[in-house]
Amino acid sequence: MTNDIENIRQELDAAYRQLEQTASRLLLINQAGMLTASTHEERVIGRELLASVLDSVFASRGLVITYSQGGSVFDILAHQGLEPEELEAFKRSESDTTALWIASLKKVPVTRQTVLGADGWESGLPDPGYAVYVPLFIEDELTGALVVGDKTTGEVFDDGELAFLASLGHHTAVALNHALLYNQLEKRLRDLDTLLKISQEITSTLDLDRILKTMVTMASALAELKYCAIGMQKGSSFSIDEIGGEKPDKTEQESLQRLMEYVILADTEVATTLKDLPEGEGRDLFREHFDASGTSSFWGVPLKDDQGIMGAYCQLGTGGLPGDEETELLRIMTNQASVAIRNAELYHQVPFISFLEPILEKRRRLWEAGRKKLKTGGIWFVLALAVLFLVKIPYRTGGTAVVFPGERLQLRAPISGIVEDVFVKEGDVVGPDTPVGKLRSLETEMRYREVEGSLDKAIRDEAAARARNDHYAAQQAAADHAALQDQLELLSRDLAATTIAPPYPAIVITPHVEERKGDFLASGDVFCEVGTLDEFRVEIALPERDWYMVELGQEVKMKFYAYVEQTFEGNIDILAPTALNTKEGKRVLIATSRISAPDGVRPGMTGVGKVYLGQRSLFWFVARPFVRFVALRWWS
Repeated sequence: MTNDIENIRQELDAAYRQLEQTASRLLLINQAGMLTASTHEERVIGRELLASVLDSVFASRGLVITYSQGGSVFDILAHQGLEPEELEAFKRSESDTTALWIASLKKVPVTRQTVLGADGWESGLPDPGYAVYVPLFIEDELTGALVVGDKTTGEVFDDGELAFLASLGHHTAVALNHALLYNQLEKRLRDLDTLLKISQEITSTLDLDRILKTMVTMASALAELKYCAIGMQKGSSFSIDEIGGEKPDKTEQESLQRLMEYVILADTEVATTLKDLPEGEGRDLFREHFDASGTSSFWGVPLKDDQGIMGAYCQLGTGGLPGDEETELLRIMTNQASVAIRNAELYHQVPFISFLEPILEKRRRLWEAGRKKLKTGGIWFVLALAVLFLVKIPYRTGGTAVVFPGERLQLRAPISGIVEDVFVKEGDVVGPDTPVGKLRSLETEMRYREVEGSLDKAIRDEAAARARNDHYAAQQAAADHAALQDQLELLSRDLAATTIAPPYPAIVITPHVEERKGDFLASGDVFCEVGTLDEFRVEIALPERDWYMVELGQEVKMKFYAYVEQTFEGNIDILAPTALNTKEGKRVLIATSRISAPDGVRPGMTGVGKVYLGQRSLFWFVARPFVRFVALRWWS
């Protein structure tokens, strides 16, 4: 009877563990779907999905790769748990390459054991370095692969886990495909925007030099290239007028001019690569230039209209030729350039001397009016000087002010586990020992059940030994009973320590903390940050020019953008020992003031802070920039 109860207990425990594992995997699949809709960054998708996959199957190493050029070339999109030398070894590994090929043929996840027994495996190769290889397909097109290392537990992957990896692999393939399509559309929009800017720029002027410079300056935004050039046909001669990108040396430029003359003689669009050189006399010209310049592709077109050829445009790159969409955009750009160049040439043939006479006449009238106003201007000048020296106003220096908590505290996970629930969000105010999150440690719970079952068995064994007067067995069972009881108490304390709470009243300052639900946290990992509520620090970025006048204790006034009608006051109590660089490239000194936490103000709010530096005359304000300029430029 006892054995039957124990068997039932074990079966229930196994069923519970299977149910928990299934629920965890469903949660991960749901997270993968949410990630697909939340971002279009391929590397972010690959990194986040890989982390979820490895956590779910208890593996520490893995990669996500993508294929290009029909599956012949792969790129490592994301990786976890691998050192740089391990990544290089994977790229060179013939065993892993063969395993990926076998997985792509079977179109299902394959394990190391399956690969070693496959028909395409060569017996002389070392064993594959990873446990599972999952191919990623979109409508029978191989787009990438998910590679998973061995489990940290040393167990092999069962059929259920392989099916789970296949499902996550499908989610990964769909997410990466959506990101690729989105990025292609985004690039198309950028190209169209660049084309519009080029069109507006070259059609808004009749200055020929400006048109040519604009062409080579902005053309590089439409395609990846080493350099581009544009030249004009002047009678029977041709010369290069502008070159954009890297500047070729004299020999390369002479060779480039011959190529552009070839385009003009061909009177049509010319597109060629090092591997596909044109037949005829142009073949040697292109090979010579490719070898000298290190480029491998050329695209050129004559600039012409119904009146004839005006010049030529070309671009060279180290990769392949522009794609169909890029080529179409380049054709539109060169057609617009041809129209703009023709208009500029016609414009410069028209005389403009008649427009100069009204300008000269206006200048003479201004000089005559100036003489009559000279005396009046002198009087006003004296009055202005008096105002400049006698009138004084307060001088304040200031800059951007940012509110920070008076004290910050990182709340960490007391044990390893999955975040089961999050009770707060950014900006919530919590009291001391108020839970902000709760962990669930499946491993600890499983261990608790195992120890509890072992404890029950030890109790029964002890009772049975005493019943048959087996003192040695009874003592041994009693010792096991005591040890297991101690383990159970330790595990009970671990399970009771799943709540995360601050030790004092605080405000949550971690963004999107509610999205941590379902994350795995190791013991000591940061769950969120909180800050004190009784006092705030305000850091003010002061400009470099006023540092020498700033001292501790000076008065500070602050306004925050959320409360522009209210002024907050304080004093400087901390000056940073070193300067900082802002995003705009300016150097600033951080001065810190503390204020009592007013209602409504929250950490992260910004505004403007000003430090009072005394009274200054108007002349000081006017003359200071010039004095600083002279003092910095002319000294010895």
